[in-house]
Amino acid sequence: PMKKLKISLLLFAGVSLMTIVYSCKSNSPTAFTNATMKPWFENYCASCHANGAYNAGSWLYDPTNDQSIQEHIEHIYNEVYTKKTMPPSGLSQAELDKFKKWYDAGHPSN
Repeated sequence: PMKKLKISLLLFAGVSLMTIVYSCKSNSPTAFTNATMKPWFENYCASCHANGAYNAGSWLYDPTNDQSIQEHIEHIYNEVYTKKTMPPSGLSQAELDKFKKWYDAGHPSN
């Protein structure tokens, strides 16, 4: 009887822990609020890649949903840093360095 009780408690504890961990995951989007890079994206990307802009189909910048950046980060990096084709007006070395530093830091959203 004692072994059954211990097993039941462990199972219950495991299920409870799984419920707690699972409930911490949220389906609601996380905003992109990075103090350095949000203004950068607003200045260099939003005019063409925000909702309703002419080029939003290739990548949609949505500061209310960090996934808009995270899901496309390799494409963004390639266009901005590797090929230097985005933004079309070009970036100064200081702005490229700011982007690279953020990217290398794991492109944090906050």
